[in-house]
Amino acid sequence: MQIFKLIVASFLIPLGLIFWLSAATELISPTNISDNPWGKVAGGLILGSIPLFMGGWFMWEWYRERRRELYRRQRHKRSVFLHLIRDHRGLVTVSSLAKAANISPQEAQAFLDRAVAKYHGNSPQLIDGEYYYLFDID
Repeated sequence: MQIFKLIVASFLIPLGLIFWLSAATELISPTNISDNPWGKVAGGLILGSIPLFMGGWFMWEWYRERRRELYRRQRHKRSVFLHLIRDHRGLVTVSSLAKAANISPQEAQAFLDRAVAKYHGNSPQLIDGEYYYLFDID
C-alpha cells in the first residue's frame, strides 16, 4: 500500500503543477487576445489544486506510515536488546542481537555502538572473532 501511495502521489503532484503552470502562462502570455483571461486562470488553478493537494495528502500518508514503521522497528530492536541484557547478565553479541531481532549484523552492530553511549556500556571487545558488548544491569 505504501508503494501505491508513493506512485499515485508522484503522478498527481506534477499533474497539478502542470495545471498551475498553464494558468500562470495564460496570465502572462503576450499573445493573449482574450479580454478576460481570468476564467482560464481560475480554471487552471482550480483544476491544478485538486490533484496537487490529493498528491500531497498521499505523500504525507506515505511519510507517516514509513515513520510509524521505522519507529515500530526501533522499539522492537530496543525491546529485544533489553531482554538480551537481562537474560545474559549484560553481555550482548552482535550475532545474538541480529538473530533475536531478525536484523542484519551491520544494523545490529550500529545499534549496539549507539547503545554503548546511551546505556553506559563498555566498548566492544573482539573475542574469538565476535564483538562482545558489556552493559551494566543495575
